Amino acid sequence: MATRIGCDNLVYAIQTTEDTATTAPVYAAPKAAPGVMSVNINPNASQETLFADDGPMETATTLGKIDVEIKKNELTTENKADLLGHTIDGDGGLVYGDSDVPPFVAIGFRSLKSNGNYRYVWLYKGKFTDPEDQNETKGDSINFQSDTISGQFTRLNFGYELGGKAVDFLVGAQGEALRESITMLGGIVIGAVAATWVSVRTSFTMTAEGAVEPFLKLQDTLDGVYPGFLTALFVLLCWFLLAKKKMSPIKVMLLLVVIAFVGVLVGFFNPGLNY
Repeated sequence: MATRIGCDNLVYAIQTTEDTATTAPVYAAPKAAPGVMSVNINPNASQETLFADDGPMETATTLGKIDVEIKKNELTTENKADLLGHTIDGDGGLVYGDSDVPPFVAIGFRSLKSNGNYRYVWLYKGKFTDPEDQNETKGDSINFQSDTISGQFTRLNFGYELGGKAVDFLVGAQGEALRESITMLGGIVIGAVAATWVSVRTSFTMTAEGAVEPFLKLQDTLDGVYPGFLTALFVLLCWFLLAKKKMSPIKVMLLLVVIAFVGVLVGFFNPGLNY
């Protein structure tokens, strides 16, 4: 378990095209905003409990607006113009207009953890408001005067609608048809692998008294009726034990070893070894 011990690499990107239920948002190139001191994210989640029959019966939670507060060593003129919708005049000064509208932006940063890894955080849609401008005279000691900007973030319509459609697809008729198709394809693949790589044959024969040649070769008889019968039988046995009896693969393999050992002892299987 690792604890967060740092915060750096703050970046933001202005949203140039808003998202809809069917299209993802488009952003301008991300811009670095060095000097971040802290990022506070408050999801404003609420939870309510329904009481009935003299006790709690049901509870529900919901996610509201996400409040974000960023503290930097300084909000540059470019930062304020980008995040708050203001303009920069020819002399490099920030021009505030009564009709300025903050754009939707995405922000991202990383947080160093005690194990040396980083935790990366992205918020994709939000707006910031003009911060307070507090200034303090210099006294006997140095008092750094940092800037704090606050904003509110919301969910993406595109991701929300797409997620809802994905759930409907997975639990609906199309999802059921897809699952059945995958199951059928898996059966075909397993059958093809079994027919190609699995081979179970018997060496069992019966010879009449005084005869040289056996009158019954079980493998030839089975091949004449159902080629690969023993292979199919063992594959179906494994499927039955795994799927229906819920046996573990290790137990099934041990059972096959026992069957093979007993089959060799009674002469049903021939391992092809010379002693």
